[in-house]
This record gives sequence, structure tokens and C-alpha cells, in this order.
Amino acid sequence: MGLSRQELFGKLLEQIHFPEKDNSAFRNAAVQSVVVHKKSRQWEFHLIFNKALPYDLFTQFNQSLQLGFKDIAKVSLKISTPMTELDESQIANYWQFIINKAISETPMPLTWPFSSPMMATGLLS
Repeated sequence: MGLSRQELFGKLLEQIHFPEKDNSAFRNAAVQSVVVHKKSRQWEFHLIFNKALPYDLFTQFNQSLQLGFKDIAKVSLKISTPMTELDESQIANYWQFIINKAISETPMPLTWPFSSPMMATGLLS
């Protein structure tokens, strides 16, 4: 019999040598799926958490995931949670990451008159 989705998540934490594997934010975390694109060597990890991770923990986990698979594949992370609302501090903490991610995925280069991603979004003038 195979591992449960929660056990798979535990194995993932071990594989990437994540130092905070016992963090309460990971309680009941699970691997929903892993989509492997062989030709492009891209792996998409679809994970489920009870609630949104604190931003610092998310960045640490994401960096560990990227480093843990750097010799195998380029990794992307998709997180699902049953939470339907975030408080303002959570949104503020994730905001710059979201903007940078959106800008990096746009097919159109953002150059003049924008000198920074924050200016490109109109958040700074």
C-alpha cells in the first residue's frame, strides 16, 4: 500500500531537508498531486494546507523546494487551502511576491518608464 497524501508531504519535507518540518502550520498538510512535464523538466507541486502559511515560512519552504530539486527540475508551487479570507497583514506580506511573480510571467517586458516592479504596478510614483 502506498503512502497517504500527508505522509507524502512529510517525505517531501525530508527530501528537501526542510528545517522546520515540525512547524504547526504543516499539520495535516498534504500533497494533492505532482504534475511532471518531462520535456521541459518542470514539476508542479500541488499542496494542501489547513490555512495560509505565514509569509516567512512560505518563502523558506519555497526556497528549500527550489534548491532541493534544482538538479532534477524547475519547480513551481500551487497551494490550496479551505480558507476563504485573509487578514490585511497576510495580504500585505504576500503582496510584493505576488506582484513580482505576475511581472516575471508576463510576456511583455516592462521597461521604461518603469524603474521598479512597484512603479510598474502603480504602487509607487
